[in-house]
Amino acid sequence: MVVLLLENLYLKEFIITVVNKLLLYGPLKSAVVGLSTTFAGEYAAYGIRVNAILPGFTITPKVRETISQEELNRNAEGTLLHRVASPEEIAKPIVFLSSDAASYITATNLEVSGGRSVVLNPSYSYDLKDVIHRC
Repeated sequence: MVVLLLENLYLKEFIITVVNKLLLYGPLKSAVVGLSTTFAGEYAAYGIRVNAILPGFTITPKVRETISQEELNRNAEGTLLHRVASPEEIAKPIVFLSSDAASYITATNLEVSGGRSVVLNPSYSYDLKDVIHRC
């Protein structure tokens, strides 16, 4: 079956898109989490702290020029904060975790995603707010 699908150019592109966006994303993100936790355990005796930042959708200059406004809006609406991150919003937690203020934090994975993975319905809070304001 896979051979037949690969012969069709449209389906080949679909398969590549699925592999790029879905199939590899989860395992690679899990690998980063596992690797950072393992490194934290292995290097703690040397006074080295290891943490991972798991950034959400971030609006960089390259994203602005390659992603459609519709796609940007869809990603923004998929977060609790209804917006995408700026690069500075991803950088600030990195600076914090690298500072002495985080001297007792290690083996931590910090998701900086505007609440993207917290709930299945990120617009719930906004819908509820609208209902309350109408009452």
